[in-house]
Formats: sequence, structure tokens, C-alpha cells
Amino acid sequence: MKKITVITVSFNSERTIEKTLRSVNGQTYQNIEHIVIDGCSLDKTLELVSKYKDRPGVVLAEPDYGIYDAMNKGLDRSQGDVICFLNSDDEFFSPFIVEQVMLSFQDNQLNVVYGDVLYQSADGSPVRYYSSQRFSDEKLKYGLMPAHPSLFIKAGIYKQIGGYDASYRIAGDFEMCCRLFQVSGIKAKYLEMPFVKMLTGGASAIRLSNVILVNKEIRRACVQSGIDTSYFKLLLRYMIKLPQFFLKFSK
Repeated sequence: MKKITVITVSFNSERTIEKTLRSVNGQTYQNIEHIVIDGCSLDKTLELVSKYKDRPGVVLAEPDYGIYDAMNKGLDRSQGDVICFLNSDDEFFSPFIVEQVMLSFQDNQLNVVYGDVLYQSADGSPVRYYSSQRFSDEKLKYGLMPAHPSLFIKAGIYKQIGGYDASYRIAGDFEMCCRLFQVSGIKAKYLEMPFVKMLTGGASAIRLSNVILVNKEIRRACVQSGIDTSYFKLLLRYMIKLPQFFLKFSK
């Protein structure tokens, strides 16, 4: 049975992390390694993590240089054949998600599996349904990628392309995807189902300063990877994403 590593990055997450921990512990798939990388939380985050002694199996609490630096620390400590990230305020959509994804990896030629994400408000109300169904390599030039929390990637691929560029503040996951989906012979599979319930907000939440920064970083990532883009193409993605706010009602 292949091992999967779930990496959770946290900082002052006492209000939400126990939901995340329960979500991982409740998975029907048994061979899970859960790594928590904490940026020296000042609240009760680590106290809550310590309640789950069997899993997570690795807990690291030390200062970091941002979320992508912390994510790389998780990658460095991972022992899994497959790796995914679950934010400290998110949870798997059901107890069967990891098992269903790992069934796909019975195809040894498969490198990546991805699906959809349901965005929720703090009270659990659906806000947006992020469907990755129409993703293709061509969509990268519009700043579009599969929902990052739904990406399950073989560890060997991370060794091949490297981890996350910690010089990015918001779009490091997009930059990684630019490298990932340009690997020659990469084989990816989309599963039409929600993998994760994700709390709205986060670093790329719609504030003018963040909108400006994320577009600058996405364009920078495209240029670094030789992807033909422009600010006009990047702005089009907001129109492309608009239907996601209505898809939730049909899921």
C-alpha cells in the first residue's frame, strides 16, 4: 500500500486546526503520514496538535520565511510516495477522499491527481465551487491552475522539479504548477468530485493590494517558465472564474 503524506502549515490556528486534524484522522485510507509545520504559534495550536499523538507523526515548530518556506520544510521531511497539502483551516470533503485518490495511483504511470474544491464561509455556507475540470496546460497563460488543495503529486515529481519558490508571497503554488505541467511526459488525471472544503479568505483574498501583487507574481512565474502571457490575459481569468460562484448550487 502506497504511503501518502499530508502536509499542514499552521500559525495561530487554534480556531480551525482541530477540524483539519480530525479530517485527516478520519480518512478510511490507513497509510497516511501527517506532517504539521507550525511557525511558532502564540495561541493553543500546538496544544491541540499534541492531542493527536498517533497522527500527525511529524510536528515541527520553528520560525519560517513565509508559507512557501514552511511548505518546503514539510516536503523535506516527507516519507510518502504521494504528497498533498491541507491548510490548517480546511478539511477533506469526506472520509473517503484519500482512498479514492490513491485508487487512481494504482496506475503507476500516473504522476498527478487533482479535483475540485468547495469554498465555504465561517458558518459553513457554500460560497464558491472551484472546478478544475477545464484545466489544461494552455490555461496557465491566463493564470489558471487546478485547485491547489486538490493536487496530489508523486514525491518523485517534487524531487524532479523542486519545491516551492519562497521568494513568492502569494502565487508560489501557481509558479510550482508552471514547472509541474511543463514536465515532459507528465501524466495527470482529473477526478470530477470535491476533494476539500476550504475556508474563504487567505493570502490571495480579493483586496486591491493582493490583486495587484498576485497578478505581478503570476506574470513573473509565466515569464520564468517561458509561458506567453500578458496582464490582459491574466485579467480575463476573473471572468472565466465567475461561473464558479454559481456551480456550487448544482453540486
